Amino acid sequence: MSSGTNAVPWLLLSLLSILTIIIGVMGSVGVFTIDYISDYLTKLLPDVQLYFSRLFLIQSITLFLAGVFLHWIAIMKLASRQSPVLLMLGFSLAVINLGLQLYMIALNGFNWIGREFFHGQPVAEHSLFSYSGISLLLLALILTGISGMILFEKRGS
Repeated sequence: MSSGTNAVPWLLLSLLSILTIIIGVMGSVGVFTIDYISDYLTKLLPDVQLYFSRLFLIQSITLFLAGVFLHWIAIMKLASRQSPVLLMLGFSLAVINLGLQLYMIALNGFNWIGREFFHGQPVAEHSLFSYSGISLLLLALILTGISGMILFEKRGS
């Protein structure tokens, strides 16, 4: 990075990656919390059954790791350094996350999150799950686009 390069885009990428890390951690913790409370919830509300979702857990972990690598990339760019390995890992994880999102949307539609955790129960069709699915898809598209642009940018001589 030359001395005239603006640091604002890298700070914004750092902020986006921190948000991504938080969402990934919350998703992973949420999966394990749902697995832990599912028996108790079934006793309290016999009509509601919660299920463990491996695909949501994998999606949360890849989102978290993509955020970690993009944060490292932003920090290294701010320090005028570059690591092709970090760039490739960040991009690969973002692509895996996007692919998993598209796979789940193809199987279950945008409210795939509700259908993963509630398996055909009426609560699975709540609009909150559709909005969450769309939001995660947009985040995956943004992460893939940004990491791809950084990875494949033309380097000056």
